[in-house]
Amino acid sequence: MSSKKDAKEIFALLRAAKARVVPSNGHWKATHPAASRPVWIETSPGDCRSKQNKIAELRRYGFPIPDSRPPKKKKKA
Repeated sequence: MSSKKDAKEIFALLRAAKARVVPSNGHWKATHPAASRPVWIETSPGDCRSKQNKIAELRRYGFPIPDSRPPKKKKKA
């Protein structure tokens, strides 16, 4: 994660999706019945895209995280 603030935002997304987030060996472990496996979340600093990468990893493994990007505008024909 790039900061503890980013980790807190991911925790909020996970808890809103009814995922379980618990401390585990210095990191945080997120589990959800719909997910194919648990995902570990770090709270230490990383690169500037670590938050987006972790959200993509959560979606990849089946966590029901909503897409926060604005919808694409349709091009005029």
